[in-house]
Amino acid sequence: MNNPKFYIYGVPDGFNMLSGTPDEILYYQLFYDTSKRGREMRINRKTNGETVYSYLIYNLVSCKGREGAFLGMSIVFTGDEYCNNPVSLKELFDGVYNEIILKSDDKDKIISSINGANAIGRFCISRFDERQDMCEKIGRIIINNVIGELADSISTIDDSFNNSKEGRMLTLPFDADDISISQALRSYTWVSLSSECKATPVSSQQSNYPKTPGHKKTYPIADSQDLLSVHFINELTNKVGSHKDFIIQGLKGRVSIDDIMAKREEINHYLNTIEEYIGRQPVLRKLRDDYMSIYNELDNLKPQQSTTTHTEMYTHFPVDDDKNNDWFKTFIQKNPKKIIAGACAVLLLFIVLSVVGLLLSDDSKSTSKYDKTDETERNLYNDTKGLSKAIGEGVNGEKGNDDNFKYKEFYGFLNSYNFNTAWNMLQNVQGDKKVGLKLTLQISYNKWFKEEVDNRNSIDDLLKLKDIIKNYVAFNDFNENHIKFIENKIDKLKINNKKGTENKTGTGTSGVMIYHATDDYKYKKENAISAKDGKITCKRNSCFVIEGTNKLLRKDNGLEVDPNNNHLNIRATEVGSKQLELADSIVYTFNVTN
Repeated sequence: MNNPKFYIYGVPDGFNMLSGTPDEILYYQLFYDTSKRGREMRINRKTNGETVYSYLIYNLVSCKGREGAFLGMSIVFTGDEYCNNPVSLKELFDGVYNEIILKSDDKDKIISSINGANAIGRFCISRFDERQDMCEKIGRIIINNVIGELADSISTIDDSFNNSKEGRMLTLPFDADDISISQALRSYTWVSLSSECKATPVSSQQSNYPKTPGHKKTYPIADSQDLLSVHFINELTNKVGSHKDFIIQGLKGRVSIDDIMAKREEINHYLNTIEEYIGRQPVLRKLRDDYMSIYNELDNLKPQQSTTTHTEMYTHFPVDDDKNNDWFKTFIQKNPKKIIAGACAVLLLFIVLSVVGLLLSDDSKSTSKYDKTDETERNLYNDTKGLSKAIGEGVNGEKGNDDNFKYKEFYGFLNSYNFNTAWNMLQNVQGDKKVGLKLTLQISYNKWFKEEVDNRNSIDDLLKLKDIIKNYVAFNDFNENHIKFIENKIDKLKINNKKGTENKTGTGTSGVMIYHATDDYKYKKENAISAKDGKITCKRNSCFVIEGTNKLLRKDNGLEVDPNNNHLNIRATEVGSKQLELADSIVYTFNVTN
């Protein structure tokens, strides 16, 4: 466990903070909201690996009598650590405020309570350094309790946490339970527990959250509670200037086509998010106008010519050079119009080859995750049935007038992986505009294909993907190459599966051994566990040590894993069937009973 950091701040007489860098001061200052009442705890998973738990007391009075002041205390975990017992952490903050801050001696007083008034307390100081000793004492109490009583509740963020809802905050009632909070934190980068939130609890039978013994209530995720955080809105606002600088450089021909496509994708992502929340947060209207203006100006940019050679591009392919050269010659022979179209077509060819080179690079590791919802699966398997009329008449009956081309709709189809519909939108577009839009479609499709092929690690899933991409042959210039790539991965899986069948024993392969251990993970080597077919039946809170590896490909919830030198210390914490996959592709299934 890394040493957590503590901060205390608020508005005793204007915003003030005991210590902090300019960036930290700006971050905590954004919690200031004169319209709020009561108490709130906000949890923020930051991209730098910090998880911030901020306890906020609103509806205070400043030392000069102004209403709308607040007090904040935050504890910050680093190194992708977080507290899986947020209720106890909230109760710790509660106790410090009620028993330490409000009941302190006059010489240490930060806030005094107010009876019979609208506000709940009044600042006794104008700056926190006037009570520096008291503030440091508060910090010590909170940190000592965290590294002491709550030490077992500090875990590491793993692959079950999703960052796709960037900047979105889900608000739950102040008395929400650990299960509800932890589930929300896995889906949202911001979670708020607010005394102003009055959601009605639902029974565990109605809830989609995991059921555990003794778990009596969870809270529904209501759309009205799901908002963009003020920090994310501020971040988007601050980025407007840098996006405008990009436009200026692009008008001068100083940005590449790759840069333009990446910027287009980024701006489109932000616009989609803004549009989703603008009905609930009218403050986003100006931000939407700014980003729409930037997005429209991207069409006027002049990409610079690249000096990268074809020889450099070939080094990215994971297959042999002769096959790459043959494939490249075949591509030229089949597409002579693209070769004679001049500089634009040459640039197009270069970019598409670069994307495919990056696509097939063994060194390229994608970290994006896609939720395999029913809707997404329908998009993946979308065919052209029923779209012939749209092709003949133009999308939405516009008779092919590309001046009315619906860019936002087109990029929306790309973002939802509805590639055939996006392709059909281009059938009545002519000239260079169609070439550029097809390039955008090809890049988006290639990114999707790369991440799909990375995320499918079974032969059945890869065969399904092979069938899917046959639907995209009309616009996918590299369909044949993609199919070969899938077939190569299937062949490798078959070889690995055969080796695994030949080598797997009750305790693993490649020198990996698993032992039963005591609560402190002490074990004797003669106590190896017999794991027939990789399955282990054990009781809840059983401890094990896996010797010979300290790397995981994936860890399911319900197993606590602590890497230690060349060992993995494991505790089975939840009843059910849990899987643990080691770096050498050995899978253990833990069937945990009470």
